[in-house]
Amino acid sequence: VIVKPMMQDVYVKSIELEQLHAEIKRDKEGKIDWIGYLQPQTPASEEKVSQKETNSTEKSSQWSVKIDDISLKKIAANLSDESVKPSVKTKLNELSIDLKNVTLAGEERFFYDIELLLNDRFSCNSSGSVQHAALNVETFTQCKDFDIVHYRPYIDQAALESLKTYNVLLKNGVAGFDVNATLRSEDEKMQLLVHSANAAVDEVVLQRRDSGAKIAEFKSFEVKNATLDTKKKEVFVDRVALNSLGVYAKRDKRGEINLLGLIEPKEEPKGATKSSSKTIKSKKEEAYKVALKSFDVNSAKVLFEDKGVEKGAKTTLDKIELHAKNISSKEGSKFAYNISLRVNNKGYVKSKGDIKHTPLEQKGSVELKKISLKELSPYIGEAVYIKVSEGALSLSAKTAYKQKEAKAEMAADGSLKIEKFLLNESRSGDKLASFKTAEIKSFAFKGDPNSLHIEELILDSFYVDAIVNKDKSMNFSRLVKESQSKEAAKKEEQSQSKKDEGSFAFNLLKLRITNSSAHFADYSLPIDFKTFIHDLNGEIHSLSNIKGEVTEVDIDGVVDEYGSTKLKGSLDSSDVKSYLDIDFNFKNL
Repeated sequence: VIVKPMMQDVYVKSIELEQLHAEIKRDKEGKIDWIGYLQPQTPASEEKVSQKETNSTEKSSQWSVKIDDISLKKIAANLSDESVKPSVKTKLNELSIDLKNVTLAGEERFFYDIELLLNDRFSCNSSGSVQHAALNVETFTQCKDFDIVHYRPYIDQAALESLKTYNVLLKNGVAGFDVNATLRSEDEKMQLLVHSANAAVDEVVLQRRDSGAKIAEFKSFEVKNATLDTKKKEVFVDRVALNSLGVYAKRDKRGEINLLGLIEPKEEPKGATKSSSKTIKSKKEEAYKVALKSFDVNSAKVLFEDKGVEKGAKTTLDKIELHAKNISSKEGSKFAYNISLRVNNKGYVKSKGDIKHTPLEQKGSVELKKISLKELSPYIGEAVYIKVSEGALSLSAKTAYKQKEAKAEMAADGSLKIEKFLLNESRSGDKLASFKTAEIKSFAFKGDPNSLHIEELILDSFYVDAIVNKDKSMNFSRLVKESQSKEAAKKEEQSQSKKDEGSFAFNLLKLRITNSSAHFADYSLPIDFKTFIHDLNGEIHSLSNIKGEVTEVDIDGVVDEYGSTKLKGSLDSSDVKSYLDIDFNFKNL
């Protein structure tokens, strides 16, 4: 140490402190014991300093102090915090700080290097420079293996204090990040410039606090190469990725879904809400410009178990991939998206296109490939005694959406196909209907007003089992469950009264029936009657729910071995009672 009092100059070559160990405690009131130890106890007589002395001290020139090297090595501490429940214990395994070229004036930069090991696992390295006369900090910091769960009591305490409902428990989670940044004072304002930042949260598991049931997990959430400029108000991120997300949804017998109502905010007083909204309106600040080059969801899955239906149902969506490119906060900007997923281990859904915000617009395509229909049986079975035993749906369409003030324009044009469809009576297992394929080669859907136009529906190898019982009721009439039939009647009355509101225009130009058949039996006659109609072929033209549209029917078939049947004529399919002119002829029975 060299001190030159007359020149008001102090030079220190080095200051070293090694292997300091401290025990620090924070009590239930939040007071830290060390602060009490370090508070000065100055006699009252010494506190009274004359104004003259104070002024002379302020006017005196500042001393020049320079320290070449400050080294704190292997500092350790145990920290116990009882202000939260359960209490949190932190072990500072090792802290080393090295400062070079430190001056009191701070007009020159000093350089620092910090190494930290916490709780045997969390490690941090930070290096850079600091100029504090006019604040300018350059830093590169890298941290990894931060155990979030260790400090969960702080998260829980904050959430329970600020939220009405907090039913989420973080069971596992590890975080890490690295950042290269500059913090400087410019025009009496602090400016933060992040040149590059990366962050990741890994191995996260979330549970319900009340039951401990797992509701979600993911392998990693990553933010790559993020930049920030608080002066220009710009945020740019190269990539955000969510990997191996798992969502576990359940609906119980009461109809309650386990993912709903997990977090609910407290209701603010009405007066507070109004005043805060006025403050927001009065202080309109320029919004940040945000741009994200790539957002990816990789290998996600959603498992849904539904006990809200009588026989229970399970749905699995896996191999979920979502990729979005060039997302921007700029008004009118577009981003491209690409989505794919597997449904119940068999079928696939794929969609891609562009989305524009403000106003919201979408153009793209969607493709469904061999989506199994038998998983719908538990839901259909709530209303009727019907089971879909087989069936696969495929669809290919171009879609468009455009928001116009309060209205939205929607459109979808494409084709649809259902293969190997089989319908059974759920109680007896008897076959009710089936077909090999039902194919729509071209359809067009439009919203506001709603309409569906189909060029042609080809129904191949259709089969139906129609029975008239002794009481003259059809077998199909007994399929509706009694409670559901009463509810359906009420809904029918309500819908009839609102028929003109939100009407849906439907038009099928041609229904072509090929290689079809039917079993027909009538047990209401004195003598039981049974017959088998096969090789049914023909066409039905212009099926519509629009009044006045005439539907033409022309179908031929073979009855049993030698007979034949022909159905020909016309009707108003929107209101059969208003017009029906059909010839139904049998020969050689």
